[in-house]
Amino acid sequence: MPEPVGEMLPKEEQESDEKLGTVGKALQRIAKREGIRRPSLYRDLGPELRELLGIQSGRPQEVENQVERALDDLIKKVFQEEPEAEIARAYFNMHPGVPRETHLMSRQDHLKRLRIEAHSDRHKRKGYFAIYGTLEDALLKRRDAQQPNGGESRSEEVESADSSAAGPTRADADAIKRLNLADLTTRNPAGHYEPNIVVISGMGGVGKTYLADQLAADLLASENFTKFAFVDFLGFSATDSPGRELQPSEALGKALAELGVQDIPPDEGNRLSRYRRLATEHDLLLVFDNVLTESQVEALLPRDNRGLVLITSRAPLARFARNLQVGSARLEPLRPDQSAELLRTYAVPDLEDHPGALATVVEHCAGLPLALDIMARLMKDREIPVDSLRDRLEESPLDTMYHPSGSIDPRSIFWASYEKLKPDSRNLHPDAQPVFRRLGLRFNQDIDEYAIALLAGESSVAKALPYIRRLEHVGLIRRGGERLQVHDLVHAFARDLIAGDNQERRDTLDRLVSAYYVCVNHAFTAVNSTNPVVDIESLAITNDVHLAGIQSIKDYCERTGGNPAQWVAVEKENLVRLAIDACQEDPPIARAPHLAFSLFYFLETSNNWSDWKRLNDIGLKAAMSLGDLWAQARLRRNMGRIELVTVRDQLDALHDHLEVDDIVAARERCARAVTLLQESGGLYEQCPERAHEAVTVKRELADTHLMLAKLAGSPDERTGHLARAVEAYAVARAAYMQFENSDNPIASLNVSLAEAVIRGGDSDSLRDIEGALHESIAYAKQYDAERRSYRHPRVWCFAFVRLAELHIARAASVGSPRLAREELAQADASYEEAVALFQRFGNWLDRARTLARRGLLHRDMGDVAGARDLLEVAREILSEYEHSEEGVVQAWLERLGMP
Repeated sequence: MPEPVGEMLPKEEQESDEKLGTVGKALQRIAKREGIRRPSLYRDLGPELRELLGIQSGRPQEVENQVERALDDLIKKVFQEEPEAEIARAYFNMHPGVPRETHLMSRQDHLKRLRIEAHSDRHKRKGYFAIYGTLEDALLKRRDAQQPNGGESRSEEVESADSSAAGPTRADADAIKRLNLADLTTRNPAGHYEPNIVVISGMGGVGKTYLADQLAADLLASENFTKFAFVDFLGFSATDSPGRELQPSEALGKALAELGVQDIPPDEGNRLSRYRRLATEHDLLLVFDNVLTESQVEALLPRDNRGLVLITSRAPLARFARNLQVGSARLEPLRPDQSAELLRTYAVPDLEDHPGALATVVEHCAGLPLALDIMARLMKDREIPVDSLRDRLEESPLDTMYHPSGSIDPRSIFWASYEKLKPDSRNLHPDAQPVFRRLGLRFNQDIDEYAIALLAGESSVAKALPYIRRLEHVGLIRRGGERLQVHDLVHAFARDLIAGDNQERRDTLDRLVSAYYVCVNHAFTAVNSTNPVVDIESLAITNDVHLAGIQSIKDYCERTGGNPAQWVAVEKENLVRLAIDACQEDPPIARAPHLAFSLFYFLETSNNWSDWKRLNDIGLKAAMSLGDLWAQARLRRNMGRIELVTVRDQLDALHDHLEVDDIVAARERCARAVTLLQESGGLYEQCPERAHEAVTVKRELADTHLMLAKLAGSPDERTGHLARAVEAYAVARAAYMQFENSDNPIASLNVSLAEAVIRGGDSDSLRDIEGALHESIAYAKQYDAERRSYRHPRVWCFAFVRLAELHIARAASVGSPRLAREELAQADASYEEAVALFQRFGNWLDRARTLARRGLLHRDMGDVAGARDLLEVAREILSEYEHSEEGVVQAWLERLGMP
């Protein structure tokens, strides 16, 4: 900090350093900190100063109001006591190279320039920061007068604490600046900005005002703006007085005062005329902060291309008059690397020694600078030990992000937006507060318009649009591509709001479960047509809400060119969490166990088995609590199926041989599967109207016997299980034939039956099953244009695998070498077709496995080079996904002489 340059001031204004005054000291202190970030006044005053002001503890909003009132009184006293020359001296102390005539600037101009040039981020409601040190000194003097024996040591304590709380420096802030002026506007040859009105929008706490400060400081330092004004429009701050955001007449008065006008006209018309005259006589740099609507600022916007206006708002503000040159940019949360960089600028002790703690803070703050600032200060002040971060943040991120000295926590920022969701006095806007609260019931922060309709209790997406516009306007959601995005901390705030209203929670969960159950069943039958466990009755509906859900899936497919299974994949996390939460209600939501059941197909085919198992366990408990026998039958069937497919996947994996312990464990799983499936069958007998679903249990008992045959320890045991499997398949097939639309389950059954027949080796049965496999392929490959999917892709793929196995089995049984070669050639062609289909439908694991088995076939046919090529492709796929079976393929390659 340069020494005071007294000779640059008029002689009569020169004073010693000891008499520099409170404003000078304050500004020196701010200059030393350079770039102090936006703390709340409540926090930075410290406990001793809060006590002197008489601030009582309470809700954050109440504390803010107390601080504001107390400071209002104190500011008036300080300004009355500080002479004009004192403020000018402080300016020269920071800028010794400024010409002496600059001291003729008004006190207001000095303060505004000092505030900007010190890069101190001002409080939302008032421009207090420039005189923060003044208030601190005044309070310390008052305290010292009251405690003459303790003043000196206490002052040092406060100064030390204040210094330790300093945030990043200007250089640090520039390093993470996300938008430069060139990103927002450009200078034309005449020196004017195009556009000369720039809206910076974004959610609360994302750093809009701080960015405007940075840009304004750069402009004041490098451009020839003759006047500068900053006006806080209180758009999202006046939560204690709804409707008290700054009105146009008030805004004009504030702007004129900021621009140095002494005698401000009392009426709006004359204020506007005076303001317009200034705008034509000067190049103005204007920062309009915290704007709620376009109408608040339109009267203050330039009508020509002179000057530059930076507007910050949580709303997009896209409805300005067409004759205005308006540009816009949305300020998004920081990237993880930027968040980490910002945290490092605080020099938090031990943080670099705990990379896991750094990653935890970055994850939970989700790129919100306000949250990062608070967490850095909490760690630096040792309020939260670094090694306990993860547990505290995961348990309650918003509670954790609250400094005990009284800092603004994210909730106070979000609350300001939440209050703006109330309906206005003319009822032009709906009450969107309930919709926002209910967002907390969704697990996934990514959301579509249909979900908003459900949360709002509306029957269509069109009726949800006003709520969406309100939520967007206050910065609580934003559009991201085809979806709506909710920031992690905003979502946590919504969860806190909904937690206290049990009835609202239950009503909303019931509505969500009912609607999404229909959606999932629609998606299920669309990608696996006429599957016997689809709840067809749920689709025979006339309910507008449910019809809107089905339409939303169709619209998704139309927009993306995808299919309903991809819609489920997008919604998967939310659907799983919804089912779990609804099942764990007391009592459970009625349809919740059925939603838990209905997701099994999508979880199984996408290998999300842990979610599948958890849903079954929680769903079954809920079904038993409700006494719902049908749901119990369905979920016990699912539990048995999990055991079955776990064994099936183990046996389908690439391996040389199974260890004895693995075989024992697989047999135990099969035994549990048989028990659970038999229990499910018994429950289905009590639900005769669900007989078509009960047949699937019979079929899966046959699948289990097939697995036991593959695990058999002796030929007799193997033959016995194969016989039981074939018999059970025949029973299931006959039962399916009794129902309409049985093509789907029969096509799937044929693929499993084929494996049992191939292992039995009977030539007549092989001939019959070959025809059945071709029938299954003919059915599965049919394309349904309306559903945008094939009838049964999985059956189509595995039917060709079974054909390959069938031809290999025949090659081993024919006596003629020529016929054997022909059978192996057909097997190779079937494998090739299966590989292409697995690739087409995105099944990388079964594609790699089939490539490897085709490679072994080429080895057995004497084509070592072809075998190596196929095995190498399989190994590369498995390596890409870091799958354990890569080692098996590598061992096979090494046996073929390939390193």
